[in-house]
Amino acid sequence: MAILIFLRRPLKAACIAVSLAMAYAASVSAVTVLPRGIPSNHWGLLKEYPAFLDADFPREVAERTEAVTGEGEALDAEESVTDDAVYQQEDGDDAADFNLAFLEDQLRESSLLGNSAARSSFSCTVSFPGGYAASPVVEVLGEGAKQTTATAIFVDEDARYWTHGFVNGVTIPSSFRFGPVGAGGDYADIHPPKGSGRHTYTVVVYEGSLDFGPLLSSLQGSPWSNRSRAVGSVKAIVDDFRRQNPGKPVEELCRCSVRVSYEDIAQQE
Repeated sequence: MAILIFLRRPLKAACIAVSLAMAYAASVSAVTVLPRGIPSNHWGLLKEYPAFLDADFPREVAERTEAVTGEGEALDAEESVTDDAVYQQEDGDDAADFNLAFLEDQLRESSLLGNSAARSSFSCTVSFPGGYAASPVVEVLGEGAKQTTATAIFVDEDARYWTHGFVNGVTIPSSFRFGPVGAGGDYADIHPPKGSGRHTYTVVVYEGSLDFGPLLSSLQGSPWSNRSRAVGSVKAIVDDFRRQNPGKPVEELCRCSVRVSYEDIAQQE
């Protein structure tokens, strides 16, 4: 029996030694394969081994690894701050551009609102009471509006903004026609092509007496068939006004239209 006990004790000791070795290997393995960046409180698991594993080395390894992990996390944080600073700089540039664009939009919107307020004071109609052989009559109304001078153009929207008339120095509210050459304006008869349906002839009235630029001046007195009268857009005429009237606002007050076809004109002849 004594021999049996003696044999068991070395066996137990051997088992304990093997267990310690396995625990050590497991702790080292756990330390070495755990990816950097795992929160440091996970290392607390190594400190919760049973008391019989009271070996300082595994705990020391864990604490050292925790310190290294902390340094790694600090480095990651530093790199992250550096990247954030770069992104913040880029975002700052974008934000500055956005703020500038936003401010410009606000100013433009305020300008448009101001123009809308001015336009709302005036309205107009255009018609051919004396027949299509004569220039149209434009009547500008302005309820509660003070008298002012204006400039007007007359274009065919359905024929590349073929310019049939323009006049400046008119007083509104009032009625007026597009004057002959030499009287502050120009007029060329309308001629919608046969079979092209009704064309939209539009009058646009601008505030103030605006001088005609090179574009409109070149059209004065030319026949209605002059292809240069097809200016392409109202913007082209506005640019012509701005070129000739630097520093002077070119503000639209109102616009109105009349629709006329080849057949409408033929019926009156």
